[in-house]
Amino acid sequence: MKQFLCFLLFTLLAVSACTKKQETADTAGKKDVITENLNKESGSENPPADAKGSGGQALTPTDLTAPPAALPGLGGQAGLKETTEGAFQVKKSYTEHGRQIIVKNAGNAAAFKKAGSNFAQVEPNWDAPYNLNYQGLRKVNLYLTMYEKWPKEVLQQLNGAAVTISGMVMPTGPVPQDGRMIDFWLANPTVVMAGCVFCNPPTLADLLHVETMSGSKPLVVDREQLYTDIVPVTVTGRLSFGYKKTADGVESLFQIELYTWQNVER
Repeated sequence: MKQFLCFLLFTLLAVSACTKKQETADTAGKKDVITENLNKESGSENPPADAKGSGGQALTPTDLTAPPAALPGLGGQAGLKETTEGAFQVKKSYTEHGRQIIVKNAGNAAAFKKAGSNFAQVEPNWDAPYNLNYQGLRKVNLYLTMYEKWPKEVLQQLNGAAVTISGMVMPTGPVPQDGRMIDFWLANPTVVMAGCVFCNPPTLADLLHVETMSGSKPLVVDREQLYTDIVPVTVTGRLSFGYKKTADGVESLFQIELYTWQNVER
């Protein structure tokens, strides 16, 4: 009996050790995937370090403000086929899920509360806004996921800065009958064109929460068009980084305080 108990104890200890080894391997694997994705996004074999770090390439404001790749469904860059497919995806999604549904990002924005939100802001230069791009926002999101902090140099130059970016308008709540939207999601066109954003939610970097600046003209849209077609716009506003949650429960990591806007001609 004593020998049997010893054998049983030995077996349990061996199984426990194997389980811990596997958990460690799984964790390492996940970290490797994040690192690999970040390297692909940044085009570097080395993961970025903080501006004052060492051993890696720093993530800089240029990553967010370099000329963006051509986006589908925007202006002269879009063919009739792209525009038609985008409209089809939007109409199909709202038909299947109902107009009351609200798009939400796939990530957990609240998980990054500890990384901070109330950072010092630079003064916006409305005469020369930065051209913001979604590729750069994705790099920042990956950096934040890896290091659990915001890239310092990006905050120092761009938090509070005037930026311009184009995207697709999506509601954050019920849309007034007159189509005046005090706040809305500005979505990465590539994601909207790819399929149903309710079945395959965008990442935290693919949805910018836009709120109208005090004294500025709010966005006005054709209410029916929101549910049956794409609504591309270009916005200029003040960029902010950090976790935010509105009184209506809208959570985001990237925000723009709307200064001006214009429709994108298709």
